[in-house]
Amino acid sequence: MAHTTHTENTLGAHVAALIQQRGYTLREFAEATDIPLVTLHRRLRSQSVRFTYSELARAAAALGTTAGAIITAFEEQAA
Repeated sequence: MAHTTHTENTLGAHVAALIQQRGYTLREFAEATDIPLVTLHRRLRSQSVRFTYSELARAAAALGTTAGAIITAFEEQAA
């Protein structure tokens, strides 16, 4: 199995792009999702630290979508 080394190919990078598209700052998004800013930053920037389902569900709700829709769009983009 190939290991992706490009940060833009991670779920965190995908979520970061959605956050930016919606016009949130990281601080605003952290407050909207009740995810600590440091944790959110790690989830968005790391290739090895992943969102918990609860965090992804809260992020999706703040973005006006579902966790499943975020994952599906990410997988389609990555294909």
